[in-house]
Amino acid sequence: MQTMKNLYRALVITTCGIMITACSQEKSTSKDDFEKQVEDYIQKFPYQNTYDYAMQMTGGDPGKLNKWGQASRDLLKAGEDKIVRSNNDTLYKTAFVYLGDGPVVLRSDSPSKERFSSFQLQDDRNANYRNIIGPDGSYTLYHGEKPETITGEAVEVPSLLSAVVTRIEVKDQNDAADMADAQAVFDGITIEGPTIREMPVVDLLSGFDEQVAQEANRRMDELAGVVPFSEMIVGPGQE
Repeated sequence: MQTMKNLYRALVITTCGIMITACSQEKSTSKDDFEKQVEDYIQKFPYQNTYDYAMQMTGGDPGKLNKWGQASRDLLKAGEDKIVRSNNDTLYKTAFVYLGDGPVVLRSDSPSKERFSSFQLQDDRNANYRNIIGPDGSYTLYHGEKPETITGEAVEVPSLLSAVVTRIEVKDQNDAADMADAQAVFDGITIEGPTIREMPVVDLLSGFDEQVAQEANRRMDELAGVVPFSEMIVGPGQE
């Protein structure tokens, strides 16, 4: 977690939300300074990318935080998904939660032992901090000090902004009984949290020189083409 702590020292957190601004970058033509800026850009990119997804999901409306965004009782069709790599045999509920104003409670009241379901929980840099397989009952998500009142299981979240991806397996979309059972699990999954009045602001990359941004993105794209996806996925506290 030391890496996370060091990075957060470079961030600015305000009382009205989480306002994260890039540290000022001094213009320099030195190769060493350019390399440092490229590395800094790459380190900050996951945080910005995760926030950008939150903005896409909510449309920048703070009232849509702590609520289901993408949620359909029907299977997604090609071209309708907002998140890459969506499956066509899975029902999804997705939400971005902001924990600066209090905890958020996830509930699964109608789980089925006959099909897979899960809560995938991701921090503000898109790293999984918890996968709850077959959720049953309530889960209280909180950041910082543990609340005095917990509903169900307490889940400590490493960041103020977090993504929740719910998945429910559909075994046979042409079987009405199977689809109805999957939809019953879907309907039993709820989210409850405080209404957010002001959208957190995350701006980590706009202060970088265009050449730095181009080189950083070129390197990330290059690695994505040769490094297996499984090797690029890291857990909380890892770099």
